[in-house]
Amino acid sequence: MRTLCASIVTILAARFAIYRGHSPLSSFSRKIETISADHLDARLSTNGVPTELTVLVDSFNTMIQKLEDGFSRLSFFSADIAHELRTPITNLTTQTQVILNRERSNEEYTDILYSHLEEYERMSKMVSDMLLLAQTEHGLITPSKDKIDVNQEIRDLTEYFEVLSDEKDITLTLRGPSIELVCDKTMFRQALSNLISNAIRYSPNDDEIIIETKDSADAFSISIINHGDVIPEEHLSRLFDRFYRTDFSRKRDGQGAGLGLTIAKSIIKINGGDIYAESSTQNTCFTIKFMEK
Repeated sequence: MRTLCASIVTILAARFAIYRGHSPLSSFSRKIETISADHLDARLSTNGVPTELTVLVDSFNTMIQKLEDGFSRLSFFSADIAHELRTPITNLTTQTQVILNRERSNEEYTDILYSHLEEYERMSKMVSDMLLLAQTEHGLITPSKDKIDVNQEIRDLTEYFEVLSDEKDITLTLRGPSIELVCDKTMFRQALSNLISNAIRYSPNDDEIIIETKDSADAFSISIINHGDVIPEEHLSRLFDRFYRTDFSRKRDGQGAGLGLTIAKSIIKINGGDIYAESSTQNTCFTIKFMEK
């Protein structure tokens, strides 16, 4: 009898101990069940949690934080896309309504079709840019390893942009030593092209844009320097965000889709480099830097 009673007490004590031991896990389960796509701000508390489970709680909270950040970026991106696409769609609708109000001459119909074509091309480029960003940011593109003569690439691009720069009497000047890089040639040209066109767009007339190469002990760099208006410090870190625009001198002028700098940074990063921006009363400088030589 004593043995039976002792066994029962032992079993009950063991069950109680197991229940108490599993209590934090049960609490976690109930808390996790409340988490959904529209309620990602929930976090598990470490108060009263056994030491063995603290790391698990911290890891779970970190995961939820990353999910919340991802959903937030996706939400903002969707809103930005809708905003950017709304303008050309509105233009197309308005122009079509106006042209249909009465009969027009063949010349007028031709003009409106050319105008529509410009809007279609703008939307097409925006969609292509967004697809490229999605591919680069999710590792869906494997860059090739090409040996590049950077200075020759710069000279080719300055010739390409000569017509655009001449419209504003801007001089493109290459300075610095000859350097060679190993990265995807097409991507490198696109990134550099985006930075040069951006510098031309925001430089004053009759200005000089300096493209300077540097070869230090542990890095290569290419800087594009122009003398446009100062970009405030609080905006510098966000210049590479999708569709980001300041309220100052660097507002969109109707050209592009606001993704040029974002794409440049993204494709340089998957090639092992990075892009930085600096701005002062003397100049504004965008620098491509590759740390590995």
